[in-house]
Amino acid sequence: MKKGVTWIAITSLIVMSLILASCTTSTTTTSTQAATSTSTISTTQTKTTTTAINTTTATTKPVTTTATSGKWWDRLGVPQYGGEMTFRVDKDISGFDPYQSGLMTLQSAWMERLFADDWTVDPAVFDYTIPYRPAEFVGGYYAKSWEFTGPGVFVIHLRQGIRWQNIAPAYGREFVASDVIFHMERIQGVNGNPVTSLNANVAYRDVGSVTAPDKYTVVMNWKITNPEIILETMQAHGGDTCQENPEAVKQWGNVYDWHHAVGTGPFILKDFVSGSSATMSRDPNYWGYDERYPGNQLPYVDTLKVLIIPNLATTMAAFRTGKIDVIDGLQ
Repeated sequence: MKKGVTWIAITSLIVMSLILASCTTSTTTTSTQAATSTSTISTTQTKTTTTAINTTTATTKPVTTTATSGKWWDRLGVPQYGGEMTFRVDKDISGFDPYQSGLMTLQSAWMERLFADDWTVDPAVFDYTIPYRPAEFVGGYYAKSWEFTGPGVFVIHLRQGIRWQNIAPAYGREFVASDVIFHMERIQGVNGNPVTSLNANVAYRDVGSVTAPDKYTVVMNWKITNPEIILETMQAHGGDTCQENPEAVKQWGNVYDWHHAVGTGPFILKDFVSGSSATMSRDPNYWGYDERYPGNQLPYVDTLKVLIIPNLATTMAAFRTGKIDVIDGLQ
């Protein structure tokens, strides 16, 4: 059974390439992450990732191909659609708003970031087991490409066609540059806003301003000019980097309540019981496609179940009996 569960974890993490690695802070499952393009840190760095984007509303799941691509991931088998994936966390979910909480294991299923891991990188080359991601192994979610146009001037070009989930109050509108600015002002206190968030990153105090010259471009003017420090800050994993929906915050004042959870991610939160579990369902209109199989819309699984189990012995017993597919928080 353990071998079977490990297989589910590996192949499901292909499913979750835009999910579990986005905002989690500690995941111990075997992951096979990746990237095909490389870059060096310089004041003119530009990098574009390979994730395919669908600019129209998807209504059906593409059929996976069985043909081999000659890539390292062929040995993992062909991903399949359907089923339920269950993973364990060891702490209760303390909040649903990045303003309030850094515990993002749950939020990462429906909230996304500018940058991410690149899931086409062979784990034999880089296995993402350390917090720091060298520049050549960083991919993008919202960010399609990025560059330095001058000392301390960091420009991010957003993907087009990314949409908020088609639920109130976002109703499926497109994700644009003003959403990034809203998040940066609210969480990080940029553009002269006071830093009151419990989850603010002190490194962003070196940001002088964030502007949007158009719908798909974000320009960050840093007070420092070291490109490596800027890139490490921007590409860092953490709950403070997940993007909340502006309409939801404006309507309810915050999104602490799970009923107000709305994002651009692949799952929609359907139920939450404090100290027990959370259940999410596949968003059929999700914008992301599998980097390894570009014709496959993500996610693959229909249901994502999160079980909150603090006790390690109980966790391992559930894992051995196939009740848990992935263990998060194992030290």
